[in-house]
Amino acid sequence: MRFLNYRQEKDLRKGEEMYDKYRKLRDSKGVTDYEVCKNTGIDKATLSRWKHGYYTPKVENIIKIADYFDVSLDYFYRERCAKKA
Repeated sequence: MRFLNYRQEKDLRKGEEMYDKYRKLRDSKGVTDYEVCKNTGIDKATLSRWKHGYYTPKVENIIKIADYFDVSLDYFYRERCAKKA
């Protein structure tokens, strides 16, 4: 069992939210993790650690993914929009 401090928990939640955004992009484009890794140079193990909450992605990897999917960094770093009433 691992124990995390507040900052670590917050970072991992942020990483999980970013992975969800990545997954939505990947699925909408119909590509696999393998294809993303092959075309960006990101290691498949890195994506796996990110997916399972063991890793918060480095900025340089987010840049590679944003470039690959042709989205801005804001897509990953922008906080969730407030819910509309």
